[in-house]
Amino acid sequence: MTVTIRRHASTDDEWDYLVGQSPMATPFHQSGVLRVIASEADASLHRLVGYKGEEPVGLFPFFEKRKGPFELVKSPPEGISILHLGPILSNYGKLKTRKRERRHRRFVEGCIEWVDDRFDPDRFQIHTTDRYDDFRPWVWNGFDVEMDATYIVDLERDLDEIKRSFSRSVRRAIGQARDAGCEVRVGGDSEAARIAEHIRARFEQSDITYFDTSPEQVVDYYEAFPDEQARPYVCLRDGEYVGGKIAIQFGDTTWWWKGGARPLEDVPANELLDWQIIRDAKEAGVSRYNLHGAIDPRSGQPKSKLSPELVPMYKLTRERPSIELATWFQRRIRPRLGL
Repeated sequence: MTVTIRRHASTDDEWDYLVGQSPMATPFHQSGVLRVIASEADASLHRLVGYKGEEPVGLFPFFEKRKGPFELVKSPPEGISILHLGPILSNYGKLKTRKRERRHRRFVEGCIEWVDDRFDPDRFQIHTTDRYDDFRPWVWNGFDVEMDATYIVDLERDLDEIKRSFSRSVRRAIGQARDAGCEVRVGGDSEAARIAEHIRARFEQSDITYFDTSPEQVVDYYEAFPDEQARPYVCLRDGEYVGGKIAIQFGDTTWWWKGGARPLEDVPANELLDWQIIRDAKEAGVSRYNLHGAIDPRSGQPKSKLSPELVPMYKLTRERPSIELATWFQRRIRPRLGL
């Protein structure tokens, strides 16, 4: 039986129910978050569901935008707070390999056909999540693949074993932060905005152009996550903010989403924040801590001290030569001409 692709026309609650049925789902696939993404990217949201008969077998949220002469389809859009999205699969756990791969391929081909028939995009780009592990159907349909990666800390071990796996410097830093009078609390929207403002201030002090989301937009995301999934952790010393991280808890995973900038005081706040996030996740029955990226050596090096597992992800792109040339001109020639 073929896989039929339909645009999701039911309620947000029904979409979120389908998201919750997929082992590959992330908190960023939820309806409220998708709508904030669309607002931040100034793009149109489309949600596709693949069915085998009446059984849902996959979901694919994407965003469409016209930029100059080019039609763009991306999941997620570039330059926003959410770095990975793409398709997720459902109801595949009991299938044998041959049937699972055939169903997956038909789902992907159906999604591509649906998009091409309606938008015929000049660039079609996807950044997958860590549990979407088979990129081949996209490659078979003309997409190029680039490697990406994230770090996952295994929380199924007991806390003592987890802590012993950390580097000596991290273990020492946790004690030093406590000795310095630091404590960690979970806040609300004002703390989420404070963490985002901290990130922006650190960018302004560096030689890196600020590219992250505004504090106001971060609050919009914070409010879009349902059921207190978003948890802004702040490290305080004598009641004053010195650092923070926003963690998102969904299913069996806690994500480090925002924060981790260099503390405002000379104390190892980030190590204490990670330890508290891990302890809370462990208490909630969560089995994984996703450190949200590992491909950049500058940000990946401190994450590696938590002794995580390196997990691959993928960037999938199909584009016309015309937009490739325009991108090359934008990156290489315009700066030389001072444009």
